[in-house]
Amino acid sequence: MFAGKDSTIQTAADLKGRKFAGPVAYNMAKDGYRVVTTGKDLVDATIVVATSGAFYEKNPLLVKRFLEAQSEIAQYMKENAEETLEITARETELSMEAVKEMFPMYDFSTEITEADITSMKKTEQFMKDNGMIENRVDINGLILKID
Repeated sequence: MFAGKDSTIQTAADLKGRKFAGPVAYNMAKDGYRVVTTGKDLVDATIVVATSGAFYEKNPLLVKRFLEAQSEIAQYMKENAEETLEITARETELSMEAVKEMFPMYDFSTEITEADITSMKKTEQFMKDNGMIENRVDINGLILKID
């Protein structure tokens, strides 16, 4: 969460809902906005790709092809690191310095690891504890096993 550039305290109404991540958060911090709080040590920034069971049942080849394309893209990124950084800088409007600083924070693997599952469970617990969700979520039940 961010506050104004100067030391003036903004009203709660001004700050409500002003949460940013990734390039926007990076640029705001670099532009002098004060970081009021972060999710550090509360939740991890695990990103997942999701589909419904119904969509997968109707389109299994499409889902498999999507995963194959993601894997090919990740391989291309590894083999063409400098070009990948340049594209990222251009598309996010970040400096190359910023991209190089942030890039290692991201994992572009399509594999779901035990660490990912643990992270999702931690996020689910955080959301439950803070009244953001009412019911428990079966994280393991959400993971689609694809042949």
